[in-house]
This record gives sequence, structure tokens and C-alpha cells, in this order.
Amino acid sequence: MGKIKEIIYFDKPYLRTNTDEMVEFAAKRLKELNLRTVVIAWETGYTFWKFLEAAERHGLKDKLNIVVVTNPKGAILKGRHVSIDDETRAKLEGIGVKVCYLRDYFQIGEPFDETRPSDYKERLNILRAFGVSPYVRPLDLAVGTDLSLLTIISQGFRVCVGITVLATKNGLIPEGEYVLALGGISTGLILRASSDARRCLVKEILGYDRDWKAEDPYANMREHLEKMGKD
Repeated sequence: MGKIKEIIYFDKPYLRTNTDEMVEFAAKRLKELNLRTVVIAWETGYTFWKFLEAAERHGLKDKLNIVVVTNPKGAILKGRHVSIDDETRAKLEGIGVKVCYLRDYFQIGEPFDETRPSDYKERLNILRAFGVSPYVRPLDLAVGTDLSLLTIISQGFRVCVGITVLATKNGLIPEGEYVLALGGISTGLILRASSDARRCLVKEILGYDRDWKAEDPYANMREHLEKMGKD
């Protein structure tokens, strides 16, 4: 027999109130499923701290294995820091949270220095030389799979799968363990962890932005490639 499950659909994306609602629902579902492992994408830290509050309300705070996956050290995007500094890392590890940094192997995609177009053009040339699609992002390169198709659901869906694979690759999550993944502003998934994205299976969708109409993150990249083709 099939099972009927609740899913939260957010019709107005990018609202922090969506995050607040998602983490509360996720903590409740985590308790119902008796799961203990959580992986959270970190850009500003908002989702992590809000989830920690929700976990404490549900009596879960001291029972969880929490992994946060963040951008490369010192990463800056649109003038703001989007990674975990040493002081914050020490604070997180002090409360038992594991920290995983994304490596930007080719120094491309976000975050990148938008003020230096010559460097950006050089990085795109490197991509083309290696036969790598300009649609991939650092998270895709780190997990070894182009995750861009997942954005047909939401950007957060792509992030949830990517950070789970990366955390598993780094030995922070056991292979085959069921985990709660939180990514984007308000995407929550229950996944079977794997270091292979094709085996990182979705057990439950808790919620996501279903009216995701983000500005195309690859528009600038395509524009540069087109210009390069005419040079």
C-alpha cells in the first residue's frame, strides 16, 4: 500500500520565513523517522542556526550528527562572505558539528571575482580545454557529476543532493545512511547517502520552492563564451 506524506510547497521563493517553516517541519519529521544525521548547506549560516533551535525544541539537539558544507575558505559573493571562517569553525566543532569545505578545483563559477573579467575568461578557457560544460558549478566538480538537471525542480534540490554526496565522499556520513539534507532557502529532503550521486536516492521530499524563477545563473557564462567564440 502507498503512503500519503506531507510536502510543503513554497510559492514565493527566497523568503526567510520559508526557511523558518522548513526547519521546524524537518526537525519534526526527523524525530518521527528516528534519524540522527543531518547535512546542511552553509552560506550565511541562517539555516543551520534556525535548525539548531528547532532541533532543541524537539529534544534532538544532543542526539544528532550534523555536517555543514560550505563554500571554499574566504569565498566572497557579491561583496559578502559566504564561507565559514576559522573562528566560526572552532565554535561549530566545539558543539560537535562537522565542517566540510567545498574545493573550487578550477576556480570557476560562484563564488568568483566579478571585478576581474580577464581572470574569468581565462577560467572559462580552462573549462573548454578540459571539455567541461560551462553549466557545471564547483559543487558539481567536487562530486564528479553534473547536477544541473536537478534545477528543473529547484536550485535547493541540486544543493541537497550535492552536499550529501560531498559529505559522504569525505567520510563525514556513512554510505547508505538515511539523512536529512537542507539546502537553498527552503528545500528539505530525506536521502540515502552515497558518494555516487546516481546512488544518492531520494526517500522523501519534505518541501521546496516550486515557483523557482531565479535569474539564470549561467547567463553571464554563456555571454562570455559567445564573445570568446567571436574573438
